Amino acid sequence: MARRAGKPRLVVKISILIVLLQTGFVLILRSSESSLRISDSVKTIGEGHRKIKVDKNLAATGDRNVSKKILRLCDIDVSRSVGNTGVTKNFTISLQEVSQKLQGIGPGGKWNPRNCLARNSVTIVVPFRDRWGHLAVFLNFMHPFLQRQLLKYRILVVEQIGIGVYNKAMLMNAAFLETRQHFPTDCIIFHDVDLIPELNNNSYACAKGPRHLAPAVDELGYHLLYGRLVGGVLMFTPQDFQAVNGYSNAYWGWGAEDDDMGYRIKKAGLTLSRPSLNTGRYTMLVHKHRRKNTRRFEILDKGMQRQPWDGLSNVNYSVLGIRLKPLFTHMLIDIGKTPDTY
Repeated sequence: MARRAGKPRLVVKISILIVLLQTGFVLILRSSESSLRISDSVKTIGEGHRKIKVDKNLAATGDRNVSKKILRLCDIDVSRSVGNTGVTKNFTISLQEVSQKLQGIGPGGKWNPRNCLARNSVTIVVPFRDRWGHLAVFLNFMHPFLQRQLLKYRILVVEQIGIGVYNKAMLMNAAFLETRQHFPTDCIIFHDVDLIPELNNNSYACAKGPRHLAPAVDELGYHLLYGRLVGGVLMFTPQDFQAVNGYSNAYWGWGAEDDDMGYRIKKAGLTLSRPSLNTGRYTMLVHKHRRKNTRRFEILDKGMQRQPWDGLSNVNYSVLGIRLKPLFTHMLIDIGKTPDTY
């Protein structure tokens, strides 16, 4: 009788063991798949003159056990990011004050969300020269703005060194080429230092094609003046930026390099998108305008003739240094002498 009573129990125990093993196998399998997804995204790249490991999905928070976490993908829906950023035209703050105010930002002005996997990485490229007051305001507003959207990002300030005439387009081309080598990214946003988004729901997440993020600027009456206007804040994937051969290098001084880019986007057959005028609203900080290029319209008229060879393919510059500052990556560029024909 004892043996007969024991058989059903044995069967039950074996059945439970099988179920547990099956369940455990599924759990282990799911954990392994997640771990593979995480570890496959880790790359070793050069940052400055040292090698670092960069995880393309997980936050660089100093958590050595991050590979054991299974995190959800970050929500890219910014409809819940309501409200204004709080910028005003005459807002002032020092870089030291911004550094004390903002915490948790990695060297070189990079940041990752802690509790979810960023869907892609964004690099904000800011062409720059002698605008330190504007840069402090820019960093003060842009870091919190980007973090609210749960973006993995880096802010890169590319500064022209020397006394020659300013060439914004060459700086942006140089920054793209150096970023591709040192800081691989899913998309790049070329951003004027004096433009600050007014609304938190203007998404800076990577788009499928070129995206003009600033169609409504206060200085322009919050109106898009003409269809090819792509100035101020413009997003590209690396592939699309290469497809248009970057910006033209021919525009020294202020004006027309953005209009030239509008034609390049059209010629390449790329579809340009924008947020609505109600969403893509920006405040332009008070500033003095740079000296205009009196030949800019003449140069623009022949822009599409030069496009195949004028841009990324022929930009000439020297990198004087790449420094990882607390709030931004600082790239120092020498673009040589201003041409006599300017």
